[in-house]
Amino acid sequence: MAAKGLLDLDPTNTEAMDRASCAYNLLGESELRLGRRNAAKSALITAVNLSDKLVSSDGSVALWKGKNRADAKLMLARHAASTGDIDSARAIYRDIETELRELVSSQHADPIILRRYLAALAGTARITNTSKDAWDEIIQRAGQDPKRNGPEALTILAEAYQRSGKNGEARRIVTKLYAAGYRHPDFLALIDEFPALRIAIGKPVHATDAPERD
Repeated sequence: MAAKGLLDLDPTNTEAMDRASCAYNLLGESELRLGRRNAAKSALITAVNLSDKLVSSDGSVALWKGKNRADAKLMLARHAASTGDIDSARAIYRDIETELRELVSSQHADPIILRRYLAALAGTARITNTSKDAWDEIIQRAGQDPKRNGPEALTILAEAYQRSGKNGEARRIVTKLYAAGYRHPDFLALIDEFPALRIAIGKPVHATDAPERD
């Protein structure tokens, strides 16, 4: 990849390091979605290492923590969970939450960083029995001004509403995103998981699905 070539020529070039960390994260995500777990882990570890170097070079650049490193760690946590290593996944999600909490404490937190923080909360909630606080925090942070959120954050908010029993709010978000043509794999997976959301967009419901209540 081009970014790696530039990085090989100048290992201290933070612009090349930035691009390379993003490229390796995208590669890791693609490999993971294709079921190539070993290749995914290798790419994601490289992405984490590169983002660690970025943060070490200048800790004042919030996006290197809240985007580059958070993205790589989020995918690495997802990889761990997919292999059944729940303890490692939980630890990585908690680490992301701890690092980003201060960055999202402002009322006008950067939506880019906030989305990664919400993803870490949701990741933790999905693999723990004590998930109510995490879903409640997602609703509190993302639900106050939904217009500031992109489709990925809105997908997380819809899941939080759905898992908190606020099915009407979840359906409103999902129908708007679907009508707008949004088709991210995580969004489609959310729809497939809940019969009420499938009904909301006109998809067939499986005969074995239990009915949901508002």
